[in-house]
Amino acid sequence: MLAPLRSLLMLVILVCTVSAQSPVRKDSHGDPLPEGALARLGTIKLRPGDVVRHLAFSPDGKQIACWAGGPLRTANALAIYDVASGKQLRWVAAFDSRCHDFVWAPDGRGIALVQPHPREDRFLMWEFTDSKTSLPKRTTPLAGDARVSPRVFALSPDGQWVVSSGASPQGFPQQTGEMIELRRWQSGKTFAETQTVETIGLAGLLPRKLAFSSGNKSLLAMCKTKDRDETKAILVDMETRKFRHTTTVAERLSYHSNHVDLSPLENSVAFQRGGSARLVELAGGKERLQIALRDLLMTDHPILEEGILKFSPDGKYLALSQRTGPLRLWNLKENKEVWRTQGSDELFTALAFSPDGSLLATGEADGAIRLWVASAGKELSPAEPFQQTSWMLTLAPSGNTAASFGRDMVLRLWDLQSGSQLRSTKVGDSINGLAFTPDSNCVLFTCQGKMFQWNHDSKIASVQWTQNHAIGPFHLAGDGNTLVTLHDGQVSIWDWSKESPRATWKLGESRPRTYYSSISATPDCSLFALFGRSGDKVCLEIWDAKNQKKIRDISRGQEFSYSALSPDGTQLAEMRETFPPIITAGEPELVLLEAPTGRAIRSFKAPLGQHDPRVRNVCEARFSPDGRLLASAENNHCVVFFETATGLPRRVLSGHRNSVTQLAFTPDGRRLVTLSEDLTGLVWDLSLPIEGKRNASVEQVTKAWESLRNARDGIEVQDAIAALGANPERFLKLCKLHLHPAMELDPQSIKKWIADLDSPEFAVRTHADKELERLGNDVVPLLRTALTKDMPLEQSRRLQKLITRLNPDEPTPKRLEEMRAVELLEYLATPESRHFLERLAGGARQARLTVDARASLDRLAKQRQR
Repeated sequence: MLAPLRSLLMLVILVCTVSAQSPVRKDSHGDPLPEGALARLGTIKLRPGDVVRHLAFSPDGKQIACWAGGPLRTANALAIYDVASGKQLRWVAAFDSRCHDFVWAPDGRGIALVQPHPREDRFLMWEFTDSKTSLPKRTTPLAGDARVSPRVFALSPDGQWVVSSGASPQGFPQQTGEMIELRRWQSGKTFAETQTVETIGLAGLLPRKLAFSSGNKSLLAMCKTKDRDETKAILVDMETRKFRHTTTVAERLSYHSNHVDLSPLENSVAFQRGGSARLVELAGGKERLQIALRDLLMTDHPILEEGILKFSPDGKYLALSQRTGPLRLWNLKENKEVWRTQGSDELFTALAFSPDGSLLATGEADGAIRLWVASAGKELSPAEPFQQTSWMLTLAPSGNTAASFGRDMVLRLWDLQSGSQLRSTKVGDSINGLAFTPDSNCVLFTCQGKMFQWNHDSKIASVQWTQNHAIGPFHLAGDGNTLVTLHDGQVSIWDWSKESPRATWKLGESRPRTYYSSISATPDCSLFALFGRSGDKVCLEIWDAKNQKKIRDISRGQEFSYSALSPDGTQLAEMRETFPPIITAGEPELVLLEAPTGRAIRSFKAPLGQHDPRVRNVCEARFSPDGRLLASAENNHCVVFFETATGLPRRVLSGHRNSVTQLAFTPDGRRLVTLSEDLTGLVWDLSLPIEGKRNASVEQVTKAWESLRNARDGIEVQDAIAALGANPERFLKLCKLHLHPAMELDPQSIKKWIADLDSPEFAVRTHADKELERLGNDVVPLLRTALTKDMPLEQSRRLQKLITRLNPDEPTPKRLEEMRAVELLEYLATPESRHFLERLAGGARQARLTVDARASLDRLAKQRQR
């Protein structure tokens, strides 16, 4: 009797547990969203996220595998897609890794040879279709391992062999790579843990490219001669291990993994050299075909001159591209072009035919896979119009829509609720300013010195009242009343409702060659920052718009970037770095500066474990609308939220597959929109995670309040604020108990206590010190004023120590308690919390608690007006 009841009870608990779990959110295409994301702009279908390096169809042609990764190997990943729908079946991040080769075996297994870390001579044999196996980010060499450092690899199509060439194993120092080693494939093993089955000697030849025939019968070795600067092609019979052909095919070649291919008929090799695709017979070295491609080049860069090519499975066709030119299909029997693509800005990096030859897959440098009907050159309709990486992003004041502009010169409008693309339009040239009109109905942008307006009917019209003024980067105030424009070293301040600027003046007269590339401003445009270059220096100028006065001029010789002014115009974010990121002696820093003086306040350290601290790059940083947080797009594809008052990392958002290039907060600060190099955007929910924290006990709520004062871990602080927000009634009781309107400072008492610091009596000095410290950070300006050179030594020493302890840049526990409680009061925005904020705002005018409460009330009032 008890057993059935126990089973029923367990079933009820299981059902309740499952129902309590939050469902996995999906984007508009049905694909899962990362934790914390509300919507995705774009799609991950056939989008691995970075430069496509390798492509391979499964034996049945129903799936396609892709290895993608950037030049710095910081975004590498293995992705598998369903060919018919484009749906992602598997995606495995492989940071810092490099894939040398991968194939699908006839039984449907996917096998790859991966180097888990670029500075380790270890190579992992990985079965990537087995969901139970994982790819380690890096390995630790075992004691006594033979150090094997091959230069080139190839995997046999049947999944049985790994062939390599290069530096030899320990114990054979006389060898210099003039051989090919054959090893058995062993899943999960490192290359060094396998034994060489056979060695094929290549006297005087150095292999630079290895490739198996599709039938696994032959192995092609493209070799460089030692005594002459030429390339020989060697065809090895895999059954007898004997040379079938040895032919000189060309002078020196470069060996990109995708621009040499062996014909399935095993009678010829195709390669690219000198702007031409060439087909050479392996028996005799006769050149059968030469296809001129140099007329398709978009650049003379030697790397981009390398093309890619691939034989069709029946050997009758050759697909090829000059990287920056169109893709073409060539009929080898009739020696004529079948079709070519029409795009002029395509950058193809990989090719693959389906097993039956009906489909052709192309990988591109911006991280997308495209599918084509091979016989006709017709592209299969993608899940969504092709989108390239966005340069610019702006959100509507309503917080419901976003506009982005990409490298494809297309302006797009997005619905932030669903993530769907509402409409798009081709601009035709780059733009250098983007914003919504105050009513959120139109998008403003500047192009070639003119301002345009993009309306809901998708028509672009010029803004007539700006026609007599050249306009470049611009900033429109949050209330829509003030417009700041920049062009050719000249700033203009406009009233949006009027047709002429109210003030115009020239900049950089002391540096006439300064080029200003961007402008950022406070919400009311009272202060703005100009970022640009003057010769070999990076410069930043802070301006007072009302008085047309330059407040601060900062110039540096090293690379650095300023993202934006804080909303109150008092702070700046600076990334001190070398770009691209390289290994340095110290950790690059994201630094908070005092805007009027340029003084460094603090640095923001990335959370441990996020990435190598010596290799850091912040692509973008933005202050939250209340200025309490700084969102930093780190080079490990995460967005880290730092508390500006302490530098503590409070939250980390993970989900993008490449560098985050753009950040934008909605006006209420409740959502963040990010755009990435992975060709997608994400809309993040920044609400407090209060689920599971409701109805907490009195002890738990009290402990959370204590964390506001004492916690030095940002995640703990965030959890404490969430716990208090989940129990607003108890939180307000604690506010009434611990927070009181700031009292006006009594100058006479402060003066007396400062004098008592020099008292001969220890008790009097100690009492004065405690009384001054009790006043908190607000008393620091008065203490600094009182500090003089002719002050007695004891008094000066004690005053200096007191100023250091009360440094406003390092908040006291009481100050932390105040500012974090006010942050939550503003977030709750209930009548009770507003009433308490009004009470705090009635305190001493210069007190920081009073200033914080008034600023919160002002933001809440503006939100109610929207």
